[in-house]
Amino acid sequence: MKEIMRKDRGRKSVGTLRHWLEYAGWLAMAMVLRWLPRRALVLLADALGWLLYRVARVRRSVVEENLRRAFGTTKSRRELDRIALRAYQNAVLTFCEFVRPDYVGQTAVALYSDVIGLDHALPFIKKPAVFLTAHMGNWELQGAAISAMGFQVDAVLKPLHNPFIDGWVARRRQQAGFGLIPTTGSLKRIVSSVRRGRHPVFLADQDARRSGLFVDFLGSPASTAAGPAFFALKLGVPIVAGFSVRNWDRLRTLRLLVFPPLHADPDAPFEEEVERLTKAHVQLLEQVVREHPESYFWLHRRWKTRPKAKAGSL
Repeated sequence: MKEIMRKDRGRKSVGTLRHWLEYAGWLAMAMVLRWLPRRALVLLADALGWLLYRVARVRRSVVEENLRRAFGTTKSRRELDRIALRAYQNAVLTFCEFVRPDYVGQTAVALYSDVIGLDHALPFIKKPAVFLTAHMGNWELQGAAISAMGFQVDAVLKPLHNPFIDGWVARRRQQAGFGLIPTTGSLKRIVSSVRRGRHPVFLADQDARRSGLFVDFLGSPASTAAGPAFFALKLGVPIVAGFSVRNWDRLRTLRLLVFPPLHADPDAPFEEEVERLTKAHVQLLEQVVREHPESYFWLHRRWKTRPKAKAGSL
């Protein structure tokens, strides 16, 4: 199959016929979702989430294993089943909100019924800080909302596999008002972002494989990226953590929870301080997940990488 070449964001990208077909489907979906009333969008997401969980059982074993690991016997099977179903419904609605092209600017802000702890972030609206969030609620709309509030943010993200969809998504994010820093070769760009008084934003709750630090998350060691703590300490700026959670009202609005900044101790041993800060922000996320488990993205294999066995252990 002849490959189709194009330029995208200053780099050469390669697309196949499959990429074109996926992109056409994406555009058609965006067009349809744009014209759905909010209540219809919610009902569609609820129905699709139910089908994915109950019928198609997409990644259901992963979700159930994650929930058992996180909550053990503290929640009944019925409670875990309800959390899982709502997590699927939230994931589908989050995707629909992301694809819908008009959910930017003040439209994104309007979907938030409340911002709790905004006073913790306001001192940094003109000062640099490392921002940190997770796959909670709708993290994409969170970025659009805080950008509309006046924060200058640069999202640290992996490019998508499909170059055409990746270009569409990049334009959508830039329309929402925030910059993009690809994870590959991101060091200089993150440093530049902070030095210009901006806020690099990390999604810090994915499995970091062997390059991560193992810290306790919901009762089990999880490989966690050290990047947010590393840059905060190296550049002398605080970490400001904020997480989006879904309200289970008629329109499935959102809330943003912002925590007091985590300050690095420049006099502490570097590696110990990176570990301390990493543990601190993971504990904040754990607190939010325990209080709002339906809003978390349980479909991700958070504990995929396991610590190496100690010498002499069985």
